[in-house]
Amino acid sequence: MASGRSSSDDRILEVIFDPEAPLLALQVSLERVFLLKQEDGELEGGGGHSEQQQPAPREVREREVRAVQAAEEGRLDEALQLLNEAVAMAPDSASVYNNRAQVYQLRQQMEEALSDLNKAVELSGGRGKAGEQALCQRGIIWRVKGEEERALQDFKRAAKLGSRFAQRQVVQLNPYSALCNQMLTEAIGKLQRGEERT
Repeated sequence: MASGRSSSDDRILEVIFDPEAPLLALQVSLERVFLLKQEDGELEGGGGHSEQQQPAPREVREREVRAVQAAEEGRLDEALQLLNEAVAMAPDSASVYNNRAQVYQLRQQMEEALSDLNKAVELSGGRGKAGEQALCQRGIIWRVKGEEERALQDFKRAAKLGSRFAQRQVVQLNPYSALCNQMLTEAIGKLQRGEERT
């Protein structure tokens, strides 16, 4: 029976589970994963507006879905325009900022992405699916920038929300764990090569 995974999905999983993978490749691969997860989630806003002041979530949701599709097809300008419209319609939606941050990352606009992720964390209170994804995305950017401590803090928060990816990142960023993983990898390599212990 087929697994239902595409070759692209297999590449993403390979990058996620390979601790030696370059982080930039990890970032690029995860962007697609996060965008697709948003498609299945609910819009999460921070509140503050009455229902009469906010546009129907369906209109915002429609723009988000179209933006995700445009981004997947490489039409980043169109995706950004749709998400700018969604932000204007629902300025208290953490989900919209989260998705727009993805497009900024794909456009290599990291400062704009960080700004949107900060807003998504603020609006979500660092809770729920939008908070979890914003923390993971922000943690990835911190790692790419070489700010390991900030990355670790975001990954710890996302791990508490249940993110398995963040849990793995916390382990990888722990220096004792990294040393243990290195020793274990070396020991397994020796066993596979048939080398005996000395």
